[in-house]
Amino acid sequence: MQFLLNGLHHPKLSTIAAESIQKLCSMCAEHMVAQFSGLLQVVQAIDTLNVTLSAGLGLLKGIHLAIVAFHFTIVSFTIFAICLIAVVVNHLD
Repeated sequence: MQFLLNGLHHPKLSTIAAESIQKLCSMCAEHMVAQFSGLLQVVQAIDTLNVTLSAGLGLLKGIHLAIVAFHFTIVSFTIFAICLIAVVVNHLD
C-alpha cells in the first residue's frame, strides 16, 4: 500500500496508483482499517495529486467504500462525508 501511496506523487505513476488504490479499497474494504491515516491523507491532498479527474473521483469512491466498511468507533462517517464533499466541490472548481 505504501508503494501505491508514494506512486500518487509521481506524474508517470499517479493515475495507475490511484486506480490501484481504488481497486484495493473496493475489493478489500474491511482490511483497509490499518491504512486509515494514509487514506485520510489522500483525501486531504486529492487536489494536489497529478491524477485525471476520472482517476481522482474513482480514488475517492474507493476510499469511501473502505471508510464505510470501518466500524463507526474508528471514524465518524459524518466527518468523512463533510470532508469528501469539500474536496469534490473544491476539485470541480
